[in-house]
Order: sequence, then C-alpha cells, then structure tokens
Amino acid sequence: MQGLGFGYRAKYYAKTIEYLMRMGDPDEYLHKLRVEPLEIARGELIKLSGVGPKVADCVLLMSLDKSDAVPVDTHIWQVAQRRYVGRLADSSSNSTDMLLPPGKDEQIRQLARQLRAFKTPSTKAYELAQSLIVMLFGPYAGWAQGMLFSGDLKNGVDTAAAKPKPTKRKAQQPPAATLTESALGSATPEPRRAGLRRRPYP
Repeated sequence: MQGLGFGYRAKYYAKTIEYLMRMGDPDEYLHKLRVEPLEIARGELIKLSGVGPKVADCVLLMSLDKSDAVPVDTHIWQVAQRRYVGRLADSSSNSTDMLLPPGKDEQIRQLARQLRAFKTPSTKAYELAQSLIVMLFGPYAGWAQGMLFSGDLKNGVDTAAAKPKPTKRKAQQPPAATLTESALGSATPEPRRAGLRRRPYP
C-alpha cells in the first residue's frame, strides 16, 4: 500500500482491513453501528487502527447518521473559546446576550467556566468543548459545528492552520573594509573614508 502513495498510513489501513475481515461481513458490521448508541459506536470505531476520537466522530457524523457527533480539533476548540466561552462564563441568567436552550442555561455557563480554565488544548478541553456545543445546539450539534468551522474560514482557508511561522531575521553585516595599497600584503583592513580619492601611481 505504501507503493500506492498511502505513506505512513498504509500500516493503519492494512490493520483495519484485517480487523474488519475478522468481524465477518465488514459492510454489515459498519451498518450495524448506525443503530447503536453514539458512545458504543464511537468505542467500536476507535478500535480500528489509526482512528482517534476526532476521526471517529467525523465518521459517525458523516457516514453513520449521528448528527450529534461533534468532531473537535484545535480550530473548533479556538472557535468555542472565542465565540462562546468568554460571553457565557461571565454572564448570568439576567445578563446573557445569547438565546440558550430552556432549562440548560446554568449547565451551559458551568461548562463555559470549566473550559475557560484551559489555556491550551488538551483531551479534557476537547471533551468540554464538545459537551458545550452539544448542549448549545442539541441533536444537530455536529452539523452546527460544521457551520461554525466554515464561518470561521477566510476565503475558504483555515487561517489558524495556515498561519505562517515567523522567520528569523539575519543579523545585518557591517560594510566591508577596504585595504590600502601599502597594506595589501598584510591584510590589515582600513575603512574607506568618504570624500578622499587615491592618487594613482606614476
């Protein structure tokens, strides 16, 4: 499979195919996951080689009819922080400027306060961001997440992922010194003096 251009993923694909073949009919096995509860279906997908929580949630959302599966990566975590966490964590039931699901406003604010404690992404932070989005958007939270991601793009480009790395500036070199005719053999540099001309040898 590496010869076909799959690169380092080739070993994952080979192990996944072997695993599915041991399950009997691979198509039947995967179709059964559509009727399983979300957590059970996610657990089954994570058993596949090279499949983590985000990939599992992508498959659940886009292939297994789990519209409340929310794939969370660094970008979605940043969107949740920027759009919701600050506004919700600092608000009260009387001051929020967002329309929240009835009866869940305090749970949502508590999730936002927990999420604000994380300054960098982590497994726990991703789980909290996922729970927050599910709480906000309900049974179609997965597709709402897709809209949040698309709305955060700039001209179709993920600006968070495409941000160029800063380049180091090279130190400016001093101007090269010149050598006088009398010092050519000794290689002793002498700076060029502005306004003076050398007289040619006779």
